[in-house]
Order: sequence, then structure tokens, then C-alpha cells
Amino acid sequence: MVQELGLKCDFAKDGVQVEVEFGNARTYYQDFVKFLLGNRYAGIELGVLVVPTSSFARHLCQIGQQRAVEKGRGQYSGMIDFDKVYREFHYLEFMLSMPIAIAGIGSTAL
Repeated sequence: MVQELGLKCDFAKDGVQVEVEFGNARTYYQDFVKFLLGNRYAGIELGVLVVPTSSFARHLCQIGQQRAVEKGRGQYSGMIDFDKVYREFHYLEFMLSMPIAIAGIGSTAL
């Protein structure tokens, strides 16, 4: 992408850039920056953001919370989920110069 910034995309091919975000809710804003940079400097024409569904994120957060307690940490900061991204997207789309698709991934065996 832009080497001087140290940012790397998760996957890119044929003008499509995919970012998979199972991190903290604050970190997914960086994915939008990576889409902008990919569009500007790498010929990216479509961005795809993959995040967990709300129910899957809750399940993963429970696991994260348990692991934090086991390691002696009292807090686990949580995770982004599809509903949050969907709610916020129209506030952010003014800055995007290309189409972005948002996909929620989950599990039916919860």
C-alpha cells in the first residue's frame, strides 16, 4: 500500500481490497483509511469490510473476557460488530471515494 506508513491491507487482487476486522471497535476506522489509500495509490476500486455479526461478536467477547480474567487482566475491550458498522456507515461514506461492501460473518453453532 504505502510503505512509509507501515499499513498493509489484508488482501487485494484485481482492484478489490478486503479488510477483515475482528478487533476492537476503534480499530475498524483504520480500515477505512486503508481503503482510501488503496484507492488513491494502488488502483483499488472496491473495498470489502468483513466483521463479525453481533451475536458472533458477543460470543467471541465472552471468550476474550474469560481469557483476560485467566491472565489476570480485569478488562476486555470488546469487538466491532456488523450492527455498529452498519449504523455508522452513512456518517462515514462522505469521505469514501469508492464503493464499500460490508459483510457480517457468524456462526450458527453458538
